[in-house]
This record gives sequence, C-alpha cells and structure tokens, in this order.
Amino acid sequence: MSQNMIAIEFKKIKHTPALWISVLAPLFLALMVFLIYFFQGDKLIRQGMNPYDSFLSMGWNNSAFFLIPLFVVILNSMIINIEHANGGWKMLLTAPVSRLTIYLSKWGIINLVSFITHVLFVIFLLLFVYLLSWLKPDLGFADYSPDLQRFFWWGLKIFIATLALSTLQFQFSLWMKNNFKSIGIGLMGVIAGLILTNWEHINYFPYAYTGLSFSLFNTESGVLLHEYLSLAYTAVLLVIGWFFWRRKQFT
Repeated sequence: MSQNMIAIEFKKIKHTPALWISVLAPLFLALMVFLIYFFQGDKLIRQGMNPYDSFLSMGWNNSAFFLIPLFVVILNSMIINIEHANGGWKMLLTAPVSRLTIYLSKWGIINLVSFITHVLFVIFLLLFVYLLSWLKPDLGFADYSPDLQRFFWWGLKIFIATLALSTLQFQFSLWMKNNFKSIGIGLMGVIAGLILTNWEHINYFPYAYTGLSFSLFNTESGVLLHEYLSLAYTAVLLVIGWFFWRRKQFT
C-alpha cells in the first residue's frame, strides 16, 4: 500500500466531520467519565478499591459494548461516502495507481483513524484521571497507582476486536451508495451483539467483539479466541471483497 495514497486519503478527510468526530468523540466520552467521578466518585469507589482502576474501567465499559462499534460503523460509512458523492470513484480510478492500492488505502485510512481514536481515548482517560486525582484527593488516589500496562493492553485488544467489524462495514459501504443503509445494517448488528451476549456462539459474531474483549479481560489472559477470529475475518473479508470490487463498474 502506497504511503502517498494514505497521505492523500488523510487530506481528503482532514476537513470532514469524520475526522472531527474521531477527535471529539473520545474527548467527550472521557470527559463524561470524569464528571461522573467528580460528582459521584465517593459512591462509585468502595473502600479498598483502586480508584484509578475503577475510573479507567468505567471508561472502557461505557464505550466497548455499544459506542466503539457504532463509531466504527459510522466512520466507514462517512469516509467511503466521500467517493460515492459526485462521482468520486470515477475520478479516483483515473489516477495512475492500481485498483488494489486504492482499495487497500481506503481500508487503511479508516482503520488508521480508528486506531488514532483509540489512542486519543487512552490519552484523554489518563489525563482526566490524573486531573481527578489532583482535584479529589479524598477519593484515595494517593494510596494507589494505575496499572498502565494492563490499561494499554486493554485498549490494544479492543482495537484488534474492531477490525473484523470494520472490514465488514467497509464492504457494505463500498457497495451501498446510500450511507444510511450501511449504517442501518451496522446499527442492527451492534444491537444484535448486545442482545446475543450470552449466546454460546457469540465468538463468531464480529459486532460483539469489542464487548467481549472488555468483559473477558479479567477472566482470561493473552489474546482471546474472538480476537484471533477478528484478524482472520479481516484477512478473509479483504480478499473476498477485492475479488468482487476489482471488476466493479461505476456509472
């Protein structure tokens, strides 16, 4: 995949709502957790509980099951819709680069932005928890320290869990000019993932993967089955999607 193409794709989205949402969404979510603990921290942090772990865990808990997968659904639709509007695909395909490069660069920029959003969420949560420890020392922060290795590993695992969902939505968005259709499919998938949480075969349903990475983090170590499957689904969906997309005609 050409680095120049990734740079071009980034320039395309630089002034679009997709990039602003990618920055503001993690900031807003982290701020909400901060405000909850600022006003209700004494009720949420029990005696003997590490306040850092409580805060950071709530940050992921509030987002992993619904907000992160929904964000990935919307991100795919918004970025791909740039090309669907005003005959963008026709213009893009006249560029002196291969279709494969265009295909992979689109997928790459979506997941690069998603990764940046995850990193920003980690940074914002840490900034707000340290601010809270300074403003609310009575919550017991002085007696503990955050488990940063665990926290960063948590974020990486949840990002890995988004890849299958993102690649699936990438395919829907490529083929559906109406972005509300692809968002609608994604939303139904995310809701289904919430409903089917206790289903015995939930490991094979990509829309539930981020919630699984959060909920199973403390019960199993290392990379989980659904995270391996997320990587496998990603590879398979990219190959199958390319097989059909390489011959697609744009009218």
